[in-house]
Amino acid sequence: MAQRFVYLRGLIICLAIANQAFAQGAKTVYSTFLPGTTYQCCAGANVSGPAATNLGAFVGQSQTAAAFTPTANYDLTQIDVALYFPGSPNTSGFILSLNEDAGGVPGKTIESWTGLAAPTLPVGTSSVVQTVNPVSTVQLIAGTQYWIVATPSASNTFDVWAEDVFTIKPGPGGRVATNTGNGWSVVNLSFGAVVFDVLGVPAVLGPTGSLAQVASGGGWTTTITIVNTSAAASQAVLYFFDNNGNPLQLPLSFPQNSSTHATVASTYSATLNAGAELVIQSSGPTNLPTMVGSAYLSTTGGISAFAVFTQVQGGRQQDAVVPLEDRTPGAFVLSFDNTANYSVGVALANIADQPGNVGVVIRDDTGALLLTSSIGLPAQGHTSFSLPSNYLITAQRRGTVEFDTPSSGQISVLGLRFNPTGAFSSIPVIAK
Repeated sequence: MAQRFVYLRGLIICLAIANQAFAQGAKTVYSTFLPGTTYQCCAGANVSGPAATNLGAFVGQSQTAAAFTPTANYDLTQIDVALYFPGSPNTSGFILSLNEDAGGVPGKTIESWTGLAAPTLPVGTSSVVQTVNPVSTVQLIAGTQYWIVATPSASNTFDVWAEDVFTIKPGPGGRVATNTGNGWSVVNLSFGAVVFDVLGVPAVLGPTGSLAQVASGGGWTTTITIVNTSAAASQAVLYFFDNNGNPLQLPLSFPQNSSTHATVASTYSATLNAGAELVIQSSGPTNLPTMVGSAYLSTTGGISAFAVFTQVQGGRQQDAVVPLEDRTPGAFVLSFDNTANYSVGVALANIADQPGNVGVVIRDDTGALLLTSSIGLPAQGHTSFSLPSNYLITAQRRGTVEFDTPSSGQISVLGLRFNPTGAFSSIPVIAK
């Protein structure tokens, strides 16, 4: 059983002020300090090796970890922890790490810091804390639980991670895990918490690109592959919208990892390690109407994507690949060839957060003007149609259709060419 809160020294009340070197723009991601960045010690949770002793008795091996969950996305800048060293004959060295969550206990290490030493038991007001900073970019994702883990660096290490137990804070306490060599044991404290904070700079999610069409169900499957080509981890958030610009709830599955459960959602967020890829698939029931809409990808950088549209019909499977649209031109031009009973399908999405009228200009293959029109779309709205069905003048003709971006707006266009048997391929869309 974990030995916790074992070290008291005459109930001395100590105030330690964290010396926080705020990075420019850094904010508090999570903190268990009292107002004024103080805490009251001196009880706590052991961070000790198997040979550590206290008053002639073996303390026992113990790692201690504390959980936190960011409420927004951040790039980590600093972690402060309040550990102290009770004294000889033990040593004070420890290792600190930031870990992923694995089923409610500390999992894979994200980054670790060695060569740390806890100070002696503070008396009175102290500004001594242990501060670490990430070497590489570490992204903290909103709603994701992480763990700060303190590990003894030697067999005779005996440190105590200070816990504020003398002042009862409003609401529940923190989540603490201990590992005495037989796996992690988690305790949700009714009050108080081991003392630490996490600082970070708000992560800026920027527009990365869009897909003018997603189709799920009724024989259609959309498979989206997201790739991080950068040298650092990056966050990706994928949004789905219906024809009216409302969030589109789609069934999502993850063929790479059977342990990632399928879900139904209108957004999906993930952190991709450097060089990693994520495959997301949406395939609704074949006996229900096809759900259609558009997708928008927002990331912290270094990420791109593409989609594969699959249709199963009459025992035959057809596929077409389309890249993520990341261009923002004044117009897109789509070449069409509807001769010999071929047909071009068009998907059009309004990426802007305001309604817009998309200008439509149709020309034949000599450049002669055939028709001008417009398509009104709500904010984040979408439409898809057969070109010869909606614009009869294009039937049995070759030519181009130009879609003009609304003023101060942004659109995305996609084209598929179907032959008389129903087989299809994608058509590159030209930026004008």
